[in-house]
Amino acid sequence: METKEEDKDKKLEEIIVLLCEEGDLSSQKDQIIKDLKEIYKGEYKHKYSKITTIILNSTRDKEQAFMMLTQNIKTLKEIQDNKEVESIKPKLEKLYDHMNLECIRLQDFDEKMSRVKNVSIKLEDELNKNYKKLSEELNKQQTQYITILGIFASIVLTFVGGLAFSTSVLSNIDKANAYRLVFVMAFIALFFGNILYLLFSFLSKISLSSKISLSKEERDKQENFFKKPIFWFNLMVTILFVIGFFGELHIIQRLVSKYL
Repeated sequence: METKEEDKDKKLEEIIVLLCEEGDLSSQKDQIIKDLKEIYKGEYKHKYSKITTIILNSTRDKEQAFMMLTQNIKTLKEIQDNKEVESIKPKLEKLYDHMNLECIRLQDFDEKMSRVKNVSIKLEDELNKNYKKLSEELNKQQTQYITILGIFASIVLTFVGGLAFSTSVLSNIDKANAYRLVFVMAFIALFFGNILYLLFSFLSKISLSSKISLSKEERDKQENFFKKPIFWFNLMVTILFVIGFFGELHIIQRLVSKYL
């Protein structure tokens, strides 16, 4: 008896697999009716869990097979209404109901999985974009930090160099006249002052470039050299430089004319 029931389970499995894989069952309809009458003769009852397992194994990762099963369920409905199976109609109704329910459940599951897949793809794309953006910003900041450290080192070296040079000049102040002193001090101020200004200006541009976006008028205003304090500083120091130069030149001419 147990072996006979197992044979019927196997035969029913073959019919369900056929419903999942065959596109046109019109030529096999009579054979399916005959097999179903043989299976459901007596007290045989199919197991819903068994049907679910067969359908899942037959339609897994096969969209075509699932669509085929959905279409062939109608064939099962037609067989159910056939007068030849009147004696087993209640059992066929249960089989049809179980298979139809499984199709609906699988269809709903596929739709949900499709939505989850679409959301996961969007999230993955967004994460990749954010990761790329963050990596670019980190690389940019790293470059800026290195540049800023280099500028600070240059500022320190310039300041120390200017201080050492000024100390050397001032140590011999008693040996120089006023014009020569003005000339040398103006040269030191002009040279080191402009170097420090350029370094600080470049540092300011780096720190502000990532924070604010200036309009064209504001950029033009910032880039106008004649409106910057450094212009007036250079103008005054240059005047002192010229005065010292011509004053020293006048003294040299007097000394030359004195000894000639």
